[in-house]
Amino acid sequence: MKVEVRVTVGVTEHEQLAADELREIESLVPGSRATTEPGEVGVGAAGYGITVVLEIAERIMNDFGSLVGLGLALREWIKHRADKNDRTATISDSNTFAAIAASALPESWRDSLTVADYRGCQPLFGKNPPPHWTGTDSRDMWVASFSQDGTATHVFLSPSGMVLGYVRVPFEIFFNGAEWVQRTSDDVNSLFEQWNRRK
Repeated sequence: MKVEVRVTVGVTEHEQLAADELREIESLVPGSRATTEPGEVGVGAAGYGITVVLEIAERIMNDFGSLVGLGLALREWIKHRADKNDRTATISDSNTFAAIAASALPESWRDSLTVADYRGCQPLFGKNPPPHWTGTDSRDMWVASFSQDGTATHVFLSPSGMVLGYVRVPFEIFFNGAEWVQRTSDDVNSLFEQWNRRK
Protein backbone atom coordinates (compact mmCIF):
# COMPACT_ATOMS: atom_id res chain seq x y z
CA MET A 1 0.00 0.00 0.00
CA LYS A 2 1.23 3.51 -0.89
CA VAL A 3 0.53 6.90 0.66
CA GLU A 4 1.42 10.40 -0.50
CA VAL A 5 3.14 13.43 0.96
CA ARG A 6 2.93 16.77 -0.81
CA VAL A 7 5.07 19.89 -0.97
CA THR A 8 4.21 22.79 -3.27
CA VAL A 9 7.20 24.81 -4.44
CA GLY A 10 7.07 28.31 -5.84
CA VAL A 11 8.03 28.75 -9.50
CA THR A 12 7.95 31.42 -12.17
CA GLU A 13 5.06 31.38 -14.64
CA HIS A 14 6.61 28.98 -17.18
CA GLU A 15 9.15 27.19 -14.98
CA GLN A 16 9.06 23.42 -14.59
CA LEU A 17 10.87 21.21 -12.11
CA ALA A 18 13.86 19.50 -13.66
CA ALA A 19 13.92 15.71 -13.60
CA ASP A 20 17.07 15.80 -11.46
CA GLU A 21 15.16 17.67 -8.72
CA LEU A 22 12.63 14.86 -8.54
CA ARG A 23 15.41 12.26 -8.52
CA GLU A 24 17.04 14.23 -5.72
CA ILE A 25 14.05 13.94 -3.39
CA GLU A 26 13.58 10.29 -4.36
CA SER A 27 17.19 9.61 -3.36
CA LEU A 28 16.52 11.10 0.08
CA VAL A 29 13.55 8.76 0.59
CA PRO A 30 14.55 5.31 -0.74
CA GLY A 31 11.78 3.45 -2.53
CA SER A 32 9.74 6.61 -3.13
CA ARG A 33 8.40 7.90 -6.44
CA ALA A 34 8.04 11.62 -7.16
CA THR A 35 5.61 13.15 -9.64
CA THR A 36 4.29 16.68 -10.09
CA GLU A 37 0.94 18.37 -10.53
CA PRO A 38 -0.12 22.03 -10.82
CA GLY A 39 -0.20 23.96 -7.55
CA GLU A 40 -0.24 27.42 -6.03
CA VAL A 41 1.73 29.07 -3.25
CA GLY A 42 0.37 31.77 -1.00
CA VAL A 43 -3.04 32.99 0.07
CA GLY A 44 -5.87 34.36 -2.05
CA ALA A 45 -4.24 35.61 -5.27
CA ALA A 46 -1.64 32.90 -4.97
CA GLY A 47 1.57 32.65 -6.94
CA TYR A 48 2.56 29.96 -9.39
CA GLY A 49 3.57 26.65 -7.92
CA ILE A 50 4.22 23.01 -8.66
CA THR A 51 3.17 20.35 -6.18
CA VAL A 52 5.65 17.53 -5.74
CA VAL A 53 3.72 14.38 -4.87
CA LEU A 54 5.99 11.86 -3.19
CA GLU A 55 4.53 8.36 -3.15
CA ILE A 56 5.94 6.30 -0.29
CA ALA A 57 5.34 2.92 1.28
CA GLU A 58 2.59 3.01 3.91
CA ARG A 59 4.96 1.35 6.41
CA ILE A 60 6.97 4.62 6.52
CA MET A 61 3.92 6.43 7.90
CA ASN A 62 3.23 3.54 10.29
CA ASP A 63 6.64 3.48 12.00
CA PHE A 64 7.71 6.45 14.09
CA GLY A 65 11.42 6.05 13.35
CA SER A 66 10.71 5.97 9.60
CA LEU A 67 8.40 8.97 9.95
CA VAL A 68 11.24 10.92 11.61
CA GLY A 69 13.58 9.93 8.76
CA LEU A 70 11.03 11.09 6.19
CA GLY A 71 10.67 14.41 8.01
CA LEU A 72 14.43 14.97 8.07
CA ALA A 73 14.63 14.21 4.34
CA LEU A 74 11.77 16.59 3.52
CA ARG A 75 13.30 19.38 5.59
CA GLU A 76 16.66 18.90 3.87
CA TRP A 77 15.09 18.96 0.41
CA ILE A 78 12.96 22.03 1.15
CA LYS A 79 15.93 23.93 2.59
CA HIS A 80 18.19 22.93 -0.32
CA ARG A 81 15.61 24.08 -2.86
CA ALA A 82 14.98 27.37 -1.02
CA ASP A 83 18.72 28.06 -0.79
CA LYS A 84 19.24 27.23 -4.47
CA ASN A 85 16.20 28.95 -5.99
CA ASP A 86 15.36 31.57 -3.35
CA ARG A 87 11.72 30.48 -3.48
CA THR A 88 9.42 29.18 -0.80
CA ALA A 89 7.66 25.88 -0.27
CA THR A 90 4.11 25.49 1.01
CA ILE A 91 2.82 22.51 2.98
CA SER A 92 -0.84 21.90 3.70
CA ASP A 93 -1.28 18.14 4.09
CA SER A 94 -1.26 16.27 7.38
CA ASN A 95 1.20 13.54 6.32
CA THR A 96 3.91 16.09 5.50
CA PHE A 97 3.32 18.10 8.66
CA ALA A 98 3.37 14.88 10.74
CA ALA A 99 6.76 13.83 9.35
CA ILE A 100 8.36 17.26 9.73
CA ALA A 101 6.94 17.68 13.24
CA ALA A 102 8.17 14.25 14.35
CA SER A 103 11.66 15.01 13.04
CA ALA A 104 11.83 18.25 15.07
CA LEU A 105 11.34 16.65 18.50
CA PRO A 106 14.22 15.90 20.87
CA GLU A 107 15.31 12.27 20.71
CA SER A 108 14.18 11.61 24.30
CA TRP A 109 10.65 12.74 23.37
CA ARG A 110 10.64 10.67 20.17
CA ASP A 111 11.52 7.52 22.09
CA SER A 112 8.21 7.55 23.94
CA LEU A 113 6.01 8.24 20.89
CA THR A 114 4.44 6.02 18.25
CA VAL A 115 2.65 6.88 15.03
CA ALA A 116 -0.64 6.09 16.79
CA ASP A 117 0.02 9.05 19.08
CA TYR A 118 -0.24 11.55 16.19
CA ARG A 119 -3.49 13.51 16.59
CA GLY A 120 -3.36 15.58 13.45
CA CYS A 121 -2.40 19.07 12.35
CA GLN A 122 -4.43 22.25 12.13
CA PRO A 123 -3.89 25.91 11.38
CA LEU A 124 -3.74 28.25 14.37
CA PHE A 125 -3.68 31.30 12.10
CA GLY A 126 -5.18 30.99 8.65
CA LYS A 127 -8.19 29.02 7.48
CA ASN A 128 -8.94 25.33 7.66
CA PRO A 129 -8.50 23.24 4.52
CA PRO A 130 -11.43 22.90 2.05
CA PRO A 131 -14.21 23.91 1.81
CA HIS A 132 -13.01 27.16 3.48
CA TRP A 133 -9.54 27.01 1.97
CA THR A 134 -7.91 30.14 0.57
CA GLY A 135 -4.36 28.81 0.78
CA THR A 136 -1.61 29.27 3.33
CA ASP A 137 1.82 30.86 3.52
CA SER A 138 4.53 31.66 6.04
CA ARG A 139 2.40 34.34 7.71
CA ASP A 140 0.30 31.49 9.09
CA MET A 141 1.13 29.00 11.85
CA TRP A 142 0.15 25.35 12.15
CA VAL A 143 0.35 22.98 15.10
CA ALA A 144 0.93 19.24 14.87
CA SER A 145 -0.13 17.35 17.99
CA PHE A 146 0.84 14.06 19.60
CA SER A 147 -0.54 12.70 22.87
CA GLN A 148 0.37 9.76 25.09
CA ASP A 149 0.26 8.80 28.76
CA GLY A 150 -1.23 11.99 30.09
CA THR A 151 0.88 14.34 27.97
CA ALA A 152 0.30 16.41 24.86
CA THR A 153 3.21 17.34 22.61
CA HIS A 154 2.69 20.23 20.20
CA VAL A 155 5.02 21.22 17.37
CA PHE A 156 4.48 24.67 15.85
CA LEU A 157 5.26 24.96 12.15
CA SER A 158 5.28 27.47 9.37
CA PRO A 159 3.68 26.24 6.14
CA SER A 160 7.13 26.72 4.59
CA GLY A 161 8.30 23.70 6.60
CA MET A 162 10.17 25.74 9.20
CA VAL A 163 9.85 24.38 12.74
CA LEU A 164 8.95 27.31 15.01
CA GLY A 165 9.07 25.49 18.34
CA TYR A 166 7.68 22.63 20.38
CA VAL A 167 6.27 22.12 23.86
CA ARG A 168 5.17 19.20 26.03
CA VAL A 169 2.15 19.80 28.28
CA PRO A 170 0.70 17.58 31.03
CA PHE A 171 -3.01 16.79 31.18
CA GLU A 172 -4.77 17.59 34.44
CA ILE A 173 -6.65 14.25 34.41
CA PHE A 174 -5.74 11.12 32.46
CA PHE A 175 -6.24 7.36 32.50
CA ASN A 176 -2.98 5.44 33.02
CA GLY A 177 -4.37 2.08 31.93
CA ALA A 178 -5.45 1.05 35.41
CA GLU A 179 -7.01 4.13 37.00
CA TRP A 180 -7.75 7.80 36.54
CA VAL A 181 -4.97 10.10 37.70
CA GLN A 182 -5.57 13.71 38.69
CA ARG A 183 -2.71 16.18 38.87
CA THR A 184 -2.60 19.23 41.08
CA SER A 185 -1.61 22.66 39.79
CA ASP A 186 1.82 22.16 41.40
CA ASP A 187 2.19 18.78 39.63
CA VAL A 188 1.34 20.38 36.29
CA ASN A 189 3.74 23.29 36.79
CA SER A 190 6.56 21.02 37.94
CA LEU A 191 6.17 18.60 35.02
CA PHE A 192 5.88 21.43 32.50
CA GLU A 193 9.12 23.00 33.72
CA GLN A 194 10.91 19.64 33.85
CA TRP A 195 9.88 18.59 30.34
CA ASN A 196 10.45 21.94 28.65
CA ARG A 197 13.72 22.95 30.23
CA ARG A 198 16.14 23.65 27.37
CA LYS A 199 19.72 22.64 28.01
